[in-house]
Amino acid sequence: GGGGGGGGQILKSIPKNPGAAPLGYLFQQQSLKITGYSVRRSRFPSILFGSATVFLVFLLGMELGLRKSWLGAAVFAIFPLTIRYATESRIYSQGLFFSTLATLIYVRLAKKPTWVQFLIYTLSLVLAIYSQPLAVLVGISHVIWSITNREYKIAIRGFVALMSAGVAFLPWYLWSKHQWHTGIITSGIYFVASLKTPLNIFRELTGAGYWSSSIILLLWLVARRNYDPRILRLLILLIIVP
Repeated sequence: GGGGGGGGQILKSIPKNPGAAPLGYLFQQQSLKITGYSVRRSRFPSILFGSATVFLVFLLGMELGLRKSWLGAAVFAIFPLTIRYATESRIYSQGLFFSTLATLIYVRLAKKPTWVQFLIYTLSLVLAIYSQPLAVLVGISHVIWSITNREYKIAIRGFVALMSAGVAFLPWYLWSKHQWHTGIITSGIYFVASLKTPLNIFRELTGAGYWSSSIILLLWLVARRNYDPRILRLLILLIIVP
């Protein structure tokens, strides 16, 4: 949490958590300075970003031309995983918000390329990565999507924005990587891929186990015939690449 200590003290302690980025902690600290500290109030940023993400999902659906965009946002809102991270005092809903915002802006950029859209997109990526570094995979999904659409000029802009966000994150990475490495060694964290890995990912898609993910898959299989193939590729990439 970001309740105690100054910003400098928090920045020094964050890298003890391998892979952690500072923006979520700093936002929480500023929020607690305004509201006063309590366990309940420390969850306010998660509630704020979680609720705002549901609205962004609605806007993204409209931008993609989905006829019932509100229904997609409603289904997303009741995912156990969405509710969990919108009510826990953690940074994931903030990373999700900026990732969804970046996707919304990129779709608009693909429709009408302007420098303003490009700059907003780049800033969204920077904020997403500084909230959750794995959000870089969302930016990679965008670039691959443009390449599959043979929209190479948009892909180049997306790639430049992605590289710019990477350069912006580089100072934090260089400052934190030693503590990240030490934390990984001392905590014994490791990753092993097996035949069960895809099943584990599928089980956790919604946060409610196999039955919930199966229902979502069935709904998608029924609905996909109505999708524009171009939009369908984007949605699939946003699932598979991350």
